[in-house]
Amino acid sequence: ADVAEALAGEAPVTFAEGEAVLGNFKGMGDWDEAVVVGVKPGGLYVLDYTDEGLIEEDVPASRIMRQGGAGAADVAEALAGEAPVTFAEGEAVLGNFKGMGDWDEAVVVGVKPGGLYVLDYTDEGLIEEDVPASRIMRQGGAGAADVAEAL
Repeated sequence: ADVAEALAGEAPVTFAEGEAVLGNFKGMGDWDEAVVVGVKPGGLYVLDYTDEGLIEEDVPASRIMRQGGAGAADVAEALAGEAPVTFAEGEAVLGNFKGMGDWDEAVVVGVKPGGLYVLDYTDEGLIEEDVPASRIMRQGGAGAADVAEAL
């Protein structure tokens, strides 16, 4: 479980050339789909944001996460049998608007029955109703804080 090890301080999270990821372009807070097209010394990467037609050089691992959240499969494995990830009203999160693959900063403005949420994408001026937890992640990676607590 590379994420669990990284959160415990045992190993840094690394990415491989050709890996599909989410990148925070220029650290602006907007997580977009990208492909790692280069691995550079010092833990830096080259990302190709294919949908935008942009290449970004010298991207630190802190601005990259695996699609579905940083190590989402490892998070799920580490939390097997635990309560599902939930979010609180007022919590700052990343939301995948309408499941389109673009993770934007949002605030949980409502908690609904059945594990659904209302998100306010403040930078875009959009409200999205009935968002399942599977399209929400904590800033810094889906459930990463929960993995750290579990360790």
